[in-house]
Amino acid sequence: MLNTIHAVVRNGKIELLEPIVLPDGAQVLVTILTEDEQAFWQAASAEADNLDREVEQLRNSIAFQRFLDERSAYQTTKRRIPLDEIRREIEAELTAQQASEPNE
Repeated sequence: MLNTIHAVVRNGKIELLEPIVLPDGAQVLVTILTEDEQAFWQAASAEADNLDREVEQLRNSIAFQRFLDERSAYQTTKRRIPLDEIRREIEAELTAQQASEPNE
């Protein structure tokens, strides 16, 4: 289990800024970050979240699944797949999905 918990140092002791329940004797790893390092890791984490969402969108994309099916079929038929057509279909599908999602 990996959890990021924000904390501050006061009087030489680390104080958590949010409650957490851990059993006695639980091992924890404390990583001290500068402000720049913290900003970097927060941005990297946000990018990873975006990538996870994009992967999930592709996983649920009918157009992308068709592309994968056609790509697999190409191995036996050697028929070229027009990637621009697939890209347009995926973009149209994503636009339709975004239009149907409630605003966050």
